[in-house]
Amino acid sequence: MNIIVATKQEHFVDAFRIRARVFVGEQQVPVNLEIDEYDHYASIFVAYSEGRPLGTGRVVIKGNKAKIGRVAVVKKNRGSGVGSQIILAIINYLKDRHVQEVQLGAQLSALKFYEKLGYKAYGEIYSEAGIEHIMMKYQLLKDTI
Repeated sequence: MNIIVATKQEHFVDAFRIRARVFVGEQQVPVNLEIDEYDHYASIFVAYSEGRPLGTGRVVIKGNKAKIGRVAVVKKNRGSGVGSQIILAIINYLKDRHVQEVQLGAQLSALKFYEKLGYKAYGEIYSEAGIEHIMMKYQLLKDTI
């Protein structure tokens, strides 16, 4: 499997097709909520195997913090490690950019997935697009002062 940061139009198209299939098709998220302003400046990741797109995720960096979002894996590849590899690729990308803390809004159905990767839940459960979520965070670097 190869995970890339999207730089070409075909990469972006692959990412948005996966998101449309998973979020809009399977989870019934309205398209106007799925595609948002963050897509204009987020770094978009796409996982490929033998030229086929398997999954995607994005990250937005603000100062020394980042927020991961829109992580999706095509149905037939779920449970095979694709999602974990995408998250780890994003984390490595963020380490190179000296990010200290990573946040994400996890669907409750994905809570255990993120906990296995070291994320800790905090705050109250909230609804986004009719799906229950909880905020999670992961510490990358500690302040050295």
